[in-house]
Amino acid sequence: FIINPVTGGDKIAPEVVEGCNELFKSQGSDAKIIVGYGSSETGGPVITTVNDDEYYDTRSTGVLFPGCKYMFLNPETNEIIPNGTEGELCIHDPAMMDRYLDDEEATLAITVYDEEGNKYYKMGDLFRVNEKIVTNIVKTIFIFRLNLFL
Repeated sequence: FIINPVTGGDKIAPEVVEGCNELFKSQGSDAKIIVGYGSSETGGPVITTVNDDEYYDTRSTGVLFPGCKYMFLNPETNEIIPNGTEGELCIHDPAMMDRYLDDEEATLAITVYDEEGNKYYKMGDLFRVNEKIVTNIVKTIFIFRLNLFL
């Protein structure tokens, strides 16, 4: 019996999630695909869908993990923009990296600070947030980074 199927690492089409969920249900399982989102730099997943009727949405990336914070940037100006606006997702996570090893330029390129001085990691994806603070990926700005970090 499948209980908690989880996917991550790249976007998954809502149609695929819905198809899998229908297959599980046809076999007598209440399981639903759980989508995880994060990066090595943030210490792993920071957003996930939850198998809860109030928050579950096959078009969604999910809800933010406890202890994490998010904000959005205008990707062209790097200015903080209001929630509900499409922008580059930035994550503050207690487990996130300190810096890239011997690469201050790369570190500066992917970090930003809020008004309180908290460091955020620029995720490289454009998102929107709906009224339930459920994030939806819109577009990937960049695909791949390779750096060592501390």
